[in-house]
Amino acid sequence: MGVAISGSLFSVMTAVYNIHIGAMYGLLFNAALAIIAFIAVYLLVPKSQYNN
Repeated sequence: MGVAISGSLFSVMTAVYNIHIGAMYGLLFNAALAIIAFIAVYLLVPKSQYNN
């Protein structure tokens, strides 16, 4: 889903401005998704494992 959104964002920004701006927005969107995924994994994975 992220690739489709970043591709769409790239296409729209390239059509409106130029290819450099489109590439910048596509890359920034991918970086934002990666940071959000890292934070989600950091918060949701248990810190320690307890075996009873």
